[in-house]
Amino acid sequence: MRSVPMEAESKQAGRPIFKDVPYLRITFPSDRTKTWDQPVKMEGSNGAPSDIERFPRQWEKFKREEEQVPDGTPLTEFPALGRSRVLELKAMNIHTVEQYAQIPDGNIASLGLGARKEQQICRAYLDRAVNLAQVTRLENENEMLKADMEMLQQQMKDLARSVQQDSKNKAKGAA
Repeated sequence: MRSVPMEAESKQAGRPIFKDVPYLRITFPSDRTKTWDQPVKMEGSNGAPSDIERFPRQWEKFKREEEQVPDGTPLTEFPALGRSRVLELKAMNIHTVEQYAQIPDGNIASLGLGARKEQQICRAYLDRAVNLAQVTRLENENEMLKADMEMLQQQMKDLARSVQQDSKNKAKGAA
């Protein structure tokens, strides 16, 4: 929210009048000079959606007065970086491992010595996480297939028993 001076009302009242206006601010990781800052468009125009429609999750967080941070693994939870380095990166609008991993090559130098190595560590961490997720998915799928196979084997045994019982009953009836 920003207090915006209301010129016409101020002239009429003979004193400064302000109105609180919600503002949309988009920052870009690793570039503190680049921001998108404008009043929230409450209504869409020319077929374009309103800012509230474009950013519904962020709007809900704003209404609940929650901190706006991107989804992902927070740098504070990433053991490869020290506390002071995490604070430096937050000052550069980098809050998650995913953001750090995706910083363009042209901006990485602005993060200081060792930034490229840290970025490689972040990328390796994310790659391992993807691989681990695939392994976990395959393990779960394997367990389900084993359970299905056991169930089918039991059904085959039950069917064989039933056929054998029918054969015995027919043989007794013929005798």
